[in-house]
Amino acid sequence: MRGAALLGAALIILPGCSSQKTFEVSELCGTKVDPALVAPFLPEGEELKVDDGLTEPGQPRCKVYVHGTLHLYLRGDIVESGFDR
Repeated sequence: MRGAALLGAALIILPGCSSQKTFEVSELCGTKVDPALVAPFLPEGEELKVDDGLTEPGQPRCKVYVHGTLHLYLRGDIVESGFDR
């Protein structure tokens, strides 16, 4: 029984070792970002897609997909300095 449990654990770990990689994103929505701040929100994978098609002047928007699954959605409003909402 103990040997079967260890074998099961090994089978779960091994598929994760295939060509998965950590993504380093340094720009989102046309703005430079610190890759270390973005990395915790993205799983390892093989395919990364950034869709910034929703961006308008003064309103950056982008979605980040890993393997076709949305993992991060960023939205912002650029306002003049000193502007108080």
